[in-house]
Amino acid sequence: IWTLNAAIGAAAIAIVAGPVSDIAGYERPFELPWWAIAIGFAVAERFVVHFHFRRNSHAFSMGELPLVLGLVFAEPLQLILGGLVGAFVAMASDREVPPIKVVFNLAQFTLGAGVACLVFRAVNGPEWQAGPVMWVAALAGALASALVAVLLISTVISLSEGPIGSRGVLKMIGMDVTVTSINTAL
Repeated sequence: IWTLNAAIGAAAIAIVAGPVSDIAGYERPFELPWWAIAIGFAVAERFVVHFHFRRNSHAFSMGELPLVLGLVFAEPLQLILGGLVGAFVAMASDREVPPIKVVFNLAQFTLGAGVACLVFRAVNGPEWQAGPVMWVAALAGALASALVAVLLISTVISLSEGPIGSRGVLKMIGMDVTVTSINTAL
């Protein structure tokens, strides 16, 4: 798992230091500072929504809310910095999170947020524009980030607990696409 963490971290650094840092800034009507994004991520990651259905229980973060606000109202590097700080604060406040999970979650977030920034800019274009194109761009970015998370989480589960199979991965993707779409719409 530590080797996977290192590979995810290296990929995250490469994408953030490369194509994400090259994204030109937008002229926005409102600029969201990194520390506000950090507060949003800390709250979203610390206070998850628990959903019980029959004998199953699922916990959902509302992390798409600060992600989408950051995509629309912040520079990409500010979004990533705020997300890293906020996620770290949330995990640091939970003493039961082992270091290997903290490193995985931070690396996975950074890679996913970097992909979200690239997808958002590719769909939205070079100018800030409120409206349906931006809505689709925000959803596409959030879904891209969610897909990165599901694929990495399913890889970790397969390495630590044994293969979960394509059916399990598809079930995870379906659940995450649903939750991400709802949270992004909010």
